[in-house]
Amino acid sequence: MAKFKVDIGKLNKRISIGHIGSIVNPNGFPETKFLEDYKAWASISNLYGKEFYEAAAVQHEDDVKFIIRYNPNITYKNVIKYKEDIYNIVHIDNVEFGNRWLVIKAKILDKDRGGTNG
Repeated sequence: MAKFKVDIGKLNKRISIGHIGSIVNPNGFPETKFLEDYKAWASISNLYGKEFYEAAAVQHEDDVKFIIRYNPNITYKNVIKYKEDIYNIVHIDNVEFGNRWLVIKAKILDKDRGGTNG
């Protein structure tokens, strides 16, 4: 079995992990907004090679891979915010069941808007 190695120096992107919730805006109207639960340092990369072609087969070629330190509270109900973009979690891999690293594949919600107002 190959050992999974992470270059700690590449965990250099700050992401927020949270959920989409409803709030009432100052005008009294409901609106959906990203609500942060956790922050994490992540390595972020696009899919390439075999992963890209597998994702393209199911229209997930825009998927991104986030590598973060293990957090047992992250579930498929969460979303990830990086810069102004919001990503739905497609797959969570607790690498080698070691409770040390999570590899999260995620798909951008809305390329033009990031998916929310927040």
